[in-house]
Amino acid sequence: MHFIDQGLDTGDIVSTGSVAIVKTETPESLLEKLHAEGSRTLALAVALIRDGAAGRQPQPKSDSKPRSKPTREQVNSLKRRLPHWKQKSAASVIARNLYLLGVYYSGLYFVVRQAHRFSRSRGAIFLHHRVNDFSKDPLTVDTRTFAAQLLAISRRYHFSSSADIADSILARRPLMPTAVAVHFDDCYRDIFTNGAPILKVLGVPACAFINSGYVDTSRSFPHDVAKYPFAYEMLQAEDVRAWSDLGFEVGAHTVNHVDLGTYEAEAADHEIVQCGKDLEKMIGRPITLFSFPFDRLDNIRPQVRQIIQSAGYSECVSTHLFCTEEIGEKEVCRDFCPTIRSKRTCCRPA
Repeated sequence: MHFIDQGLDTGDIVSTGSVAIVKTETPESLLEKLHAEGSRTLALAVALIRDGAAGRQPQPKSDSKPRSKPTREQVNSLKRRLPHWKQKSAASVIARNLYLLGVYYSGLYFVVRQAHRFSRSRGAIFLHHRVNDFSKDPLTVDTRTFAAQLLAISRRYHFSSSADIADSILARRPLMPTAVAVHFDDCYRDIFTNGAPILKVLGVPACAFINSGYVDTSRSFPHDVAKYPFAYEMLQAEDVRAWSDLGFEVGAHTVNHVDLGTYEAEAADHEIVQCGKDLEKMIGRPITLFSFPFDRLDNIRPQVRQIIQSAGYSECVSTHLFCTEEIGEKEVCRDFCPTIRSKRTCCRPA
């Protein structure tokens, strides 16, 4: 932050800030970091001027332009180096929106929705991981979109708690036509700071499946380190208690977000059992819900499901529908609530 003089960005400096550039950085993520750091640097500059403590550091002479635009070659080189950097073209966004509007206003959506009302019991789980306005990736929803999605769903469908859906399945009671539950996975703090206020105002129940080993730490999930340039805050124990006190559900997600399909029985038992004990200690009430961190068939082996049942969890969820004739786990279906969290139907009795 600098004073203004007759030149362009040449005035004496009041305060400075910097951001780290990591290998997974994209132009958009770097801009978000600069916005955040710019706000902090501006606040510091204003405070220094207010207190009469602002120094004036002359800027060194430079032949560089105050602002430059990358060449097409530089942009293409960056895209090759960052395969995860995918920019949506304006044409693709317009085409997608026209398709969705066509489906809605053509009457097709209305016909399908009415058919669902007269079909078998149905349920859907609406899954997110993070709620913030800076991380543009598949695991994150921004606050405005999150609120809009909940409002749109609430006008046409019935929100239900995970426990109520599970109880209905276990008792073989039909669900309301496409009952909807809201889930969050992992241990991101912004589901509490950003998501909980929206959920509470709209009266929407939700469940957070938490990795207890990440609570009260500065750890980062390996998949975040590998793909994303941001360091996300983890939930604090007091956040988990406050989340529960607001009436939201808490479920276990293993201690360290491990692949239970690769763990020996003893190690898997620790991850499953200890997570529930840790969370129960935080909120002062039993933990009856469990969610698999990884959801391929080889991650959800019968031995692990037996450990989950023996640990005292009464409902278990995964993003893979394993309650089918192909797999034949009908006994598991009676003991658990095997649901999927995707666009397909879920919570179907065996």
